[in-house]
Amino acid sequence: MRRSNFPIYVVGYMPQGILPQVMKEVGVHPRGMNIMLPKGAFVRLLIRDLDPRQANIIKQSMLSLGGEAAVPMGFLDFTLERGDVLLTGTLTQMAKLTDKLKLQPFGLKVLAEEIEEVLRGLPDSPLGGSRAFAMELPRRSGGKIVKRLRLRITRRRPLVMGVINLTPDSFSGDGLAGMVDEAVSRAWTMRDHGADIVDVGGESSRPFSDPVTAEEELKRVMPFFETVGGSFPLPISIDTYKPSVAESTLKEGASIVNDIYALRSRGMADLISKYKAGCVVMHMQGTPKNMQVSPKYERAAVEVADFLKDRLNFAEKKGIKREHLIVDPGIGFGKELSHNLELINRISYLFPLKAPILMGPSRKSFIGRITGRSVKRRVAGSIAASVMAYLMGADILRVHDVKETRDALDVASAIIHEGI
Repeated sequence: MRRSNFPIYVVGYMPQGILPQVMKEVGVHPRGMNIMLPKGAFVRLLIRDLDPRQANIIKQSMLSLGGEAAVPMGFLDFTLERGDVLLTGTLTQMAKLTDKLKLQPFGLKVLAEEIEEVLRGLPDSPLGGSRAFAMELPRRSGGKIVKRLRLRITRRRPLVMGVINLTPDSFSGDGLAGMVDEAVSRAWTMRDHGADIVDVGGESSRPFSDPVTAEEELKRVMPFFETVGGSFPLPISIDTYKPSVAESTLKEGASIVNDIYALRSRGMADLISKYKAGCVVMHMQGTPKNMQVSPKYERAAVEVADFLKDRLNFAEKKGIKREHLIVDPGIGFGKELSHNLELINRISYLFPLKAPILMGPSRKSFIGRITGRSVKRRVAGSIAASVMAYLMGADILRVHDVKETRDALDVASAIIHEGI
């Protein structure tokens, strides 16, 4: 991942949608479509930490193209030294803006190149990019690789990660501690119901929970992995932040580490690199014990995006393959209701990271705050949150109710793409 000199966030994006189909119905020439489609896709970019010279050049350039650039009042009278600029325009206008900025001083050529990178990474971008991802993950049994599993992530078919809690104190009330046969059966049922990944955890990360020892966590999860072995057809992720737990499970069937501490445990990044495993890096403010004690943010979406960008850079420095990394903004992990809603609504802030985006709103307390429903009665709210997260740009949904969520996502995708 190339280190960015300018913090850029996608504040909003309206893709071309059904324009290609309608143009074909009209009989537009294919070359004409290539010219016109970028004019029908709109994007808003937030660029942070600019100086007045840069901002004023950007504003005048954008205005000359018929777009808009909102700047702080302090940039107009040079009373502000650094600030943000919000760009609004079509993809055609943005592309022409980059051509103009490449001719300007003050580092704007570099900014132009970084804007181009962001535009190419937008979903269904007519500029030639996409948000399609592919992973090849090893599956081990007895420490030896027995097969390689492939995941393909596209906007047409978001992935579903089914949750299996091997804990006695899961917040969702579905813990299967000590119930190995039932846990294995549930994994196969999730496969039959349309899951793409199964996520297994042996320590609850519910608010105010206490950690368990690695020995206790292994006692809970290893019987599941030893039973499943190398036979399960889907990738299995281990929900842990402990390197010893991760290593033991990676030797016996896990292919992904779902790390709520985002590789901050000593040795975790080196371990994942060694096993060539997939990795979910998640944002959390604090720890499960204290994360819901008055969490505070100035700009939640910006701060979460910046944190995840830093962790991706760290992971790559440690040798983890870029294509093996997934980001998770951490819904419910050190967030108030307003923060959770903002993060779902602003998933696009994570587009410039060019990594699959995982969201886990399922049965979380923010749904209860909105609906007044208890944990086990939050299925409808969870599905609504998952579908909205997908529509906003999420690629993977971590859920408890696999069948219902898979159906809802398939219907949403069919409507968006006018077909299955």
